[in-house]
Amino acid sequence: MSIATQAPQSAGDPGLPDTTKPVRKGKHPGRLGNRLFAGISTTAGIIILAVLAAVAVFLLIQAAPALQASADEIAGESITRDAGNLWSYIAPLLFGTVLSAVLAMIVAVPLSVGIALFIAQYAPSASPRRWPT
Repeated sequence: MSIATQAPQSAGDPGLPDTTKPVRKGKHPGRLGNRLFAGISTTAGIIILAVLAAVAVFLLIQAAPALQASADEIAGESITRDAGNLWSYIAPLLFGTVLSAVLAMIVAVPLSVGIALFIAQYAPSASPRRWPT
């Protein structure tokens, strides 16, 4: 037994109703709210990138003297006992950064999995009653 497939009929076929919607050309969807949200989102993204670039430039300018200094110039500025190279300054900062990132992940991953399970399992049954579409 074979199953025959039929090619889809075109929308212009008189045997079928025309269910195609006209496609809007342009970058943004038609509704005002969608266009407004797209504009705000794009603007916020550009502002965030500009602020990040400004912070990076500021930090590089402020760090230039320390990056260009010789070991003799920074020997008296030690925050650790054995300061002889750049790593002796970076190590405590790196440790603190990694520790805070690990602690954040320990809190964030179980919380996000719990929220995702709640949304997937419990919210669909309650959503039709609370949020009409």
